Amino acid sequence: MYGNWAFNWVQILAHNWSALGWRMALVTLLMAVGAFWLPHAAWQVLPWLLGGTVVMAVLMVPLFDTRRTALLMLGLSGLILLVTFGLVGWLVETLSFRGLLLGGMVVLTMLTSNLVHVLGTVLREMARGQFQHDAVAEALRHNATPVVLANLTTSLGFVVAALFQPVLADMAWVVVLGALASLWVSLTWLPWLLLRWFLEFRVGHTTDRHGYARLVSWFRRHPAMPYLTAVFGLMLLALAAGWVLWHQPRLALSVLLMLAGTGVLLWLAWRDGRLVLLALFLDALVVMVAAALVLPWWPQLSPLALLVPLGLVIDDAIHFFTRYARARQIELFDTVELRMRFALGSVGRTIWMTSLLLMAGLSVLLWHDDAAIRQAVVVTDIAMVLATFVLVVWLPALAVRLVGKERLGKLND
Repeated sequence: MYGNWAFNWVQILAHNWSALGWRMALVTLLMAVGAFWLPHAAWQVLPWLLGGTVVMAVLMVPLFDTRRTALLMLGLSGLILLVTFGLVGWLVETLSFRGLLLGGMVVLTMLTSNLVHVLGTVLREMARGQFQHDAVAEALRHNATPVVLANLTTSLGFVVAALFQPVLADMAWVVVLGALASLWVSLTWLPWLLLRWFLEFRVGHTTDRHGYARLVSWFRRHPAMPYLTAVFGLMLLALAAGWVLWHQPRLALSVLLMLAGTGVLLWLAWRDGRLVLLALFLDALVVMVAAALVLPWWPQLSPLALLVPLGLVIDDAIHFFTRYARARQIELFDTVELRMRFALGSVGRTIWMTSLLLMAGLSVLLWHDDAAIRQAVVVTDIAMVLATFVLVVWLPALAVRLVGKERLGKLND
């Protein structure tokens, strides 16, 4: 019965396309009209975010090999931002320009990740021979859980941080409402449009599914290197965390609070303490190292500069480990290596594509006058590069070398 809801939902949309369309339009319009109650200064944020979405849409054409997907991404991204601003106008009384823009950056990362993962799965399933309607249902089936979990953990992290630091309250409001808007559009308008808007046929990119194979072979030829790599990662985290804690204790506290809230939700979703600890460790490693790299240039780093990339890193980790956890439920994937290959084959390409798109889209904000915003962009770019390498290359190779061989030995016995 797993995943039947996605196929049922697509069938409902297909059989009631017109009736549901105008009802969804009415609800969306009602949410978006709240933007008229925003102060004039708030509208100055929208061009920066829309500029980033345009840059990402242009870059999506060569990455996805399809112009229609890029146009769909551009339209849906703009709709999510408009609905987010409308909900903020309805529900939030006081806003700061910085909080709205930084919150909008987080929303931009969430909506981009959501849409890239869903659209990437649609294209992959079509390349495997499925009709687009079936591919849409399959994409919702595989991505709904990690998308909801990623948006929920990011929102909860900002809420927890705002409880201890009230200055983050307006930013937390924007992130929570943006997550709701992103989920609304991704689960309603995206499948509704794809029932009529047919994408170009394209072949899959199979070369990206086993990109860590050479590194695994190198680890096997040098048995001591995986252990040295693991120890190096722990030392790097300790040094980076110590450096950040010494110079900016409030910065480290904000990260720990956000990770704590995230960890609770991940445990409720996965029921696997080791998997949760591994995901949190990698998130902390990436963000702390990114912060340590920029502290020599910005000794007074804003706490907001770490909270923005932390949500994205958590998002990527959730998509990866959700696929890994699902592979463990399938008897065919009875070794760590097979599970890692399944996870990479499902989300490896979309993870690095999301990172590349967001680095290009957020680069627009490097020309902003606010130093905290520029800091957030730089730290986010560094964190995305590190997170992509850790999830797509370093972790699979290390896990296969340290755990996979032992597991194979047990199976042979």
